[in-house]
Amino acid sequence: MDIPYIERAKPDEVKKIQTKLLRDVVNRVYNNSKFYREMFHENNLSPFDIKTIEDLRKIPFTTKDDLKKRNWDFLCVSNEKIVDIVASSGTTGNPTYITLTKNDTERLASNEEKSFLCAGATSSDIFQLLITLDGMFTAGMAFYRGITRLGACALRVGPGNSEMHLRLMKELKPNGVVGVPSFMLRLEEVANQEGIDISSFNLEKGMFVAEALRNQDMSLNKLGKKIEDSWGIELFSTYGSTEIETSFCECTKHTGLHMHPDLVIIEVLDKNGEPVEDGEYGELVVTTLQTEGMPFLRFESGDVTFLMTDECECGRTATRIGPILGRMDHMMKVKGTNVYPGHIENVLMSFPEVDDYVIETYTGNDFSDKIIVKIATKKPSKSLEESIKESFKALIRTTPDVSLTSLDEIKKIQFAHGERKPRKFIDKRKKKKFYRDEDK
Repeated sequence: MDIPYIERAKPDEVKKIQTKLLRDVVNRVYNNSKFYREMFHENNLSPFDIKTIEDLRKIPFTTKDDLKKRNWDFLCVSNEKIVDIVASSGTTGNPTYITLTKNDTERLASNEEKSFLCAGATSSDIFQLLITLDGMFTAGMAFYRGITRLGACALRVGPGNSEMHLRLMKELKPNGVVGVPSFMLRLEEVANQEGIDISSFNLEKGMFVAEALRNQDMSLNKLGKKIEDSWGIELFSTYGSTEIETSFCECTKHTGLHMHPDLVIIEVLDKNGEPVEDGEYGELVVTTLQTEGMPFLRFESGDVTFLMTDECECGRTATRIGPILGRMDHMMKVKGTNVYPGHIENVLMSFPEVDDYVIETYTGNDFSDKIIVKIATKKPSKSLEESIKESFKALIRTTPDVSLTSLDEIKKIQFAHGERKPRKFIDKRKKKKFYRDEDK
């Protein structure tokens, strides 16, 4: 398998390439984006002040609020250059829109081709897509383009319709799947109900998005282990977002998610905006390279992860990131303990009786964060409730309130406002505690 030159180049060579690409994007946004031109003027900056990667730190952060408030002021091309517009999921408010030129769509395809190569994919593979392919959703289009650019075959099935997925797995014999991990558990459940032996399928690997599969030490978490045990496939985590038009993917060594250094410059920063050491958690901040429609400088992803700058066993020298711990504004502080939804989800995956769940947090009378976990189960009992609470106490050092209910009730909560994907974390706190402001 060939590794692109920049992903195996020495750090000094990578830095030289990134520096040139950074200057290009700084000039592009200064000359074409109303938002960035004003930002530069307000901070007494000019493009000539950004000569090195280190100079990036002179530039203020770009936030999701900036994008929401001034969406079209980020536009860097005329309307005739736009060939596609994609939308964020909008689960935390109204969606924002990202424009793509023809070159941007090719950049997306190239990014995903590189990611599939990381995972050892070849042109002989057949991938069944279990992921949304419409609704202005970026990931489905990107995965499809990356697979076909690689020369592999993509079965464009989309989410839902478990029976069809199982039938196609049996008839067309794909050896790979692309989707959200928890949907694999749903497919297994339907297969068991229908008396279908999933071990007879041809599946070997899965590329998964949206839900974490690994712990900090790269071992599979409860969800990942459950899928591996049930399906017997190799699991690859990927991470990306609509705004950065780029994804990161595990390689076959499973030692973190690889970035593509010709497409992004990344920083991982603490609550004060300072760089953290390798292995220390912080917020992922991304500067996009080689984007035309809507480039971003120092975009705050809101996601918490950590860096690994050592050379990977696969031969790639580019920086990697660890699993996503959670969203910065999803962090809850309970009696001095930092808790993320992922911690709670990992506990719930230990209980086969748990069919689905919603995690709610609110501000208590003492102004501290309170958590209630609403759980769908067909077998509600006091003993199940107590067992779950005991596991919370042992594994996350705090005990949220637990409420057992039906799957129908959980679905009503998850899709209460017509969301495209289920809301499994609902923040009802009076004042959201963003990571950087947690001590204020």
